[in-house]
Amino acid sequence: MSARAARAAGERGSPRPVTAGGHPLLAEGVVPPLHVSADLPGGHERNAVLEARYAGHLHRGGH
Repeated sequence: MSARAARAAGERGSPRPVTAGGHPLLAEGVVPPLHVSADLPGGHERNAVLEARYAGHLHRGGH
């Protein structure tokens, strides 16, 4: 265990598992609502779902 992990464990109990992405919520299967490139497979569809979900909260054009 690294010194940093040992400090974290001492402050908060057992350390939570960390994924390659670096955030424990990713290990729990939580998918953050981030736009991805439309060039990626399924990217356009994923972004369309996010835009529908957050309609009224997204602002474009610097306004």
